[in-house]
Amino acid sequence: MVQRRLILATLWALVTFLAACSPAMAQGLILKLPIDGTWSRFRVTSQEDISFLRDPKEFPDTWQTMLATIPDFAHTEMELVISSVASEEIDGEQYRWIELLWKKGSVAEEEKETTEDEGTLLRLQVAEKVLSNGGDPLDNARVVIVRGGFSKEDDGEIKNEERKKYELQCFRQFFPKYSLNEKDRDHVRSVEDLTNQPRQVERAHRFRFNYQGKMHGGEHGSLIHHANYTVISDPTAPFGVKQIWVTDGVTIEDSGPYDPTNEFCDGPGIVARGNSQIVLLESGTNAVARWKANAEQ
Repeated sequence: MVQRRLILATLWALVTFLAACSPAMAQGLILKLPIDGTWSRFRVTSQEDISFLRDPKEFPDTWQTMLATIPDFAHTEMELVISSVASEEIDGEQYRWIELLWKKGSVAEEEKETTEDEGTLLRLQVAEKVLSNGGDPLDNARVVIVRGGFSKEDDGEIKNEERKKYELQCFRQFFPKYSLNEKDRDHVRSVEDLTNQPRQVERAHRFRFNYQGKMHGGEHGSLIHHANYTVISDPTAPFGVKQIWVTDGVTIEDSGPYDPTNEFCDGPGIVARGNSQIVLLESGTNAVARWKANAEQ
C-alpha cells in the first residue's frame, strides 16, 4: 500500500481541493473541445527526493524490507490519454463523454480497455458548453465512471459523493485550480510568444497551486500539496494544451503514527519534493471508448 501511495504522491495526485478558495478557476489539459473521436497522449515525468515524516525503524519488522525498497530519489514516467469518445443530447443540451486513462509506462491508443494493473480509467459526461469554454471537467461532470480506481472499490458509475470527490481529485493535477483572491494572485500572469509557425501564438500561464485534503477515499489522514504551475497552451493542439511544467513541488501524505488497532494509521508518512512535466506526444481522431458496461465485459 505504501508503494502505491508513493507513486501517487510523486505525481501530485494525493490531494483534495480546498473548497474555501473562491472564486476558483481551472487551467488544465482541456482548454478547447475538438471534434468527437479526438484523442491526445501525454507523457508525465517526475524527479523527486523522497523522505519520511517518521523514522521507519519505529514500525514493525515486517515493514522494514518493504520500506527499504523506497528510494531516496525517484524518477517516474507515466502516460495520460484524453479521449472524446461519444456525444449525446440530454434535455436539449449537448454532452460529451471524456475518458482519461492514466497508467505507469506507455499507453497504446489501440488498447480498447484497461484493468487496474493497466491503469486507472476515468469516464466523465460533461456539457459541451463547459468544455468549449475551457471549463473544469472534474467539477462539472454529470456522470462519473471509474475503472481501476484509486480507492480500490468496485468499478462502475460512482454514486457515493465522498468517493466521487476522491477519485476526481486524484486527477486534479491535470486540471489545477487557483484563486485570484488569494496571495497567489501575483503569480498569475500571461506571456505571449510567437513560435516559428506563422500566426501561431503560444501562451504561458503561470500560477501557484495549493491543495489540502485527506487520504483513504478522502476520509482519513492528511494530504498537502503545493507547487508552481506553468501551462503552455497552443491553438494547434487538439485540446488546446501542449505542455505543463510543475516546479518546486512538495507533497506530504500522513496517515498518522503507527497504531496496530487502526487500519488507517499504517505508514511513516511520505514527503516528496521535486519537479514534473506533462508533455503532449501525439494525437489522432480515431478514439474508441475503453469503458464497456458490465454486461459487455
